[in-house]
Amino acid sequence: MARKKKTREVTQREQKMMRVACEYFTNKLTSNFYKEVKGLIMTDMMQIGCCVMWSRDSRFAAIYQRNGIDPGNKEVRITENWGAVRGTPNWGRYAEDYLYHE
Repeated sequence: MARKKKTREVTQREQKMMRVACEYFTNKLTSNFYKEVKGLIMTDMMQIGCCVMWSRDSRFAAIYQRNGIDPGNKEVRITENWGAVRGTPNWGRYAEDYLYHE
């Protein structure tokens, strides 16, 4: 018998944070890119409590390549327990710019 996948409702705040993270990588946000990134974020948040997206992560690379997006050197971090979305134009630097924080 197949196991049911563990899911939960996404709050409006979390949706906004995921959208902000996606929009940092592209001006032309598509529903497919958002949906795939949302899945990645939700998996990481449930497993480790934070999420980092950058070009050298193979899971994120597969998503942006399928959607024709070039993230360049940008990096986005959703901090522990949905604390904030931080970004940097160069993953060699600490992601210090707040993209979203309440």
